[in-house]
Amino acid sequence: MRNSKPLYISTQPIKNLKNFKPSDIHLPVSDASNSNYRHIRREDLILHLTGPTILKNFKLYAWLSMKASCLKKKIIYKVIPGIYAQIGVGSLPTVTGIVIKKLILSIQADELSQAEWLSRKNDLVDYPGIEGGKVDAAFYSKYLETKGIMAKMLADISNETKIYKFALVAYGIGAVYGILTILELLKKSLVDSINVYSYGQPRIGNRIFAEYVDRIKNLLIARITFKDDFVPRMPVNLQDEYLHHAVEYWIASEGCFCDDERVFTCPPILRKINGYYYYGENMNCNKQFSEPNIESHNGPYFSYKMDICLEIPPPFPDAQYKPFDRNWT
Repeated sequence: MRNSKPLYISTQPIKNLKNFKPSDIHLPVSDASNSNYRHIRREDLILHLTGPTILKNFKLYAWLSMKASCLKKKIIYKVIPGIYAQIGVGSLPTVTGIVIKKLILSIQADELSQAEWLSRKNDLVDYPGIEGGKVDAAFYSKYLETKGIMAKMLADISNETKIYKFALVAYGIGAVYGILTILELLKKSLVDSINVYSYGQPRIGNRIFAEYVDRIKNLLIARITFKDDFVPRMPVNLQDEYLHHAVEYWIASEGCFCDDERVFTCPPILRKINGYYYYGENMNCNKQFSEPNIESHNGPYFSYKMDICLEIPPPFPDAQYKPFDRNWT
């Protein structure tokens, strides 16, 4: 069984589960022959422990995300009030011992309190170009404010994007703005492919938007949650209006340094909505808690607290990171 790739799911409803096979599902969002999309695999539907290769990446990018917490206090760039971005080059060791260089986009945002989450207005607006796809109105409005400056930042490093593989690392609400940004990059073919590592990310949009994101072939997302974190359960999912994209990787152990046996891969599961079956969020991981805890939002993720700026060494001695020191105002 492989567990190194996220699950790609379909928006087509299933009326009768008798004799159902994942291979029966096709794409209604786009032409099923479109090579930019993937189809479901039966073996990915099983909850299982996450393998050591993936965990090594998670630890590396958790360290990078923790370092991004310094954005508000140190170097880089306030995109607009409350949203911060940094771009740099990381030298990251692979499991084979080879060190590769990656262009790292880090995005963070001012987080909401539990009371702010519960009192906010949850409205969805159309996401351009995807019929039926909707995203959170407040998130999308704020994202539109960032587009100009983010485009300038990314245009300024266009030479680097041709040299290095590209990755996004983001925490909490910052992951929302990061993912909306990279979707734009992919639409405009400004990058060939992107790997995303998000920690404690809230929901962005509805089921059709989530499934659109999951089907993009050159976009691989690891959505990592910690224990009973409150934020991945937001915005509140009434009548299945909001739905997470991507397979969830759930850290079940307190202060995981990491006890690898307690990090689970949690693929979507079949859910019945209005008489039809869809792939929805897994109920056996972060979503199992009836009373999620806002105090768990900053982790620790593999011993790294996401809201604290500390000079903690990387999990592997060969790992290095150097941000660009440029003025994008």
